[in-house]
Amino acid sequence: MYQTNIQNQLFSAALPLKPLTAWAGSACSVTVAVPPAPALAGLGVSSVGVTLTLPDGHTVAAAAVQVPGTPLWVATFAPDEFSTAGHVAQGLMITVAGTDEHDVVRTWIVAKGDVDVMNGDAAPVSGGSYYAIKLRDEAPEDPVEGDAYIADGELSIYHDGEWVTIGGGVVADKLDGSAAYPAWISDDYEPPVIVSHKGRLWRCLNYTIAEPGEEGSQSDWQEVTIGDLKQDALSHVQLDAVNSGATSEKVATWDGYAAQIAEKAAAAALRYALVEPGVWEFSGSGVESGVTYTIGEYEVGGTWYYDLNGNGEPYLVTIESSQRLLTVDFWDDGDGYHITATRPSLPGHLCDRAGNRVVVSGETTLTLPAAVPGYLRDFLVRLEISGSTVPTITFAAPTGETIVYETDGDEFPVPDEAGNWVYSFTENCIANTFAVSLKKVNVIAQGGS
Repeated sequence: MYQTNIQNQLFSAALPLKPLTAWAGSACSVTVAVPPAPALAGLGVSSVGVTLTLPDGHTVAAAAVQVPGTPLWVATFAPDEFSTAGHVAQGLMITVAGTDEHDVVRTWIVAKGDVDVMNGDAAPVSGGSYYAIKLRDEAPEDPVEGDAYIADGELSIYHDGEWVTIGGGVVADKLDGSAAYPAWISDDYEPPVIVSHKGRLWRCLNYTIAEPGEEGSQSDWQEVTIGDLKQDALSHVQLDAVNSGATSEKVATWDGYAAQIAEKAAAAALRYALVEPGVWEFSGSGVESGVTYTIGEYEVGGTWYYDLNGNGEPYLVTIESSQRLLTVDFWDDGDGYHITATRPSLPGHLCDRAGNRVVVSGETTLTLPAAVPGYLRDFLVRLEISGSTVPTITFAAPTGETIVYETDGDEFPVPDEAGNWVYSFTENCIANTFAVSLKKVNVIAQGGS
């Protein structure tokens, strides 16, 4: 039911009507209050029309009927007109027809308003009954007719005193065995492998053949979501998958694609970073508070392997060492923990777009970051020198490059005493040509007035 008084709109058609709200599947009556003739300065109203433009795109109009002895006009629309829910701006229009001051018959558009059709069902089958489906997070202990829940990719509805399963695992069929996350089979798995099973994703926590989601498997598998698995770079397991079989043939023309992917910076790393060249940082479920970790490396069969704390036993084969080693992953087959070790560069290799902190304890060689075609290099180097003499400090060009230095003096600036010194290197608008400055910095107390 909708009712409105159009007295104000008769004198200002720009004033909008209040929105008309109807329910899908329900009849709707529109009641319009029209002021009596004296209020209309002699204009005579002989009819009132209501036009609706509805969310499914069709328009319907009805002539209103005046309620005897009242200023009210009523127009009723059938339920079939409201088949689709939605919103239509200015979908309601009210018109009046009558005679003007010259006794000429005219029609006026009085005003317009929005139309909102809400979801509903006002037409149940005669003599029957129906129940609304209520989707629960899980099966309730005391279900009632219409309760429903989803588990293992299947929809279950409580009907006539029992649960009825619908769907037959359609979701699982679409997810399980996908290229990104292989389907679980009765086989051995090692952390942190991700598999799909019954329409859900699972992370392996222990070396196991238990079935994910079954009773007693909580210590072996952890359910995860796509959001949990967001990552900024491919893991070595994923790179192995890309490098093998038919997949590698599809990308064979991309020379060095794996290395290029590994070198891509995350968005958070685009700021100037604070780094200590060659220093490792450790994170992950296996990192213990108060424990100092180190990384040893040794060669086996021509490939470099890594272990924690130099005990000579690698947790798992990782990636080959190259000019720069960014990340090494370790995980233990028995304990099920995972450690990631990250460093910005090899020891003695400076990082571009960064503040490089270098503690000088003896003769030191620092290699400049390699050129990136089309981009200039810009970085700081903080030298912390202690002792009575200053060791020799050499800045080496990257492999294959010849570097030219420009300063405001006649010689390359070098520290002449112990303390903290800051170098500034900026590629000065010409490739391989660096403007270099050096100054000593001291810690001082802030002054004030």
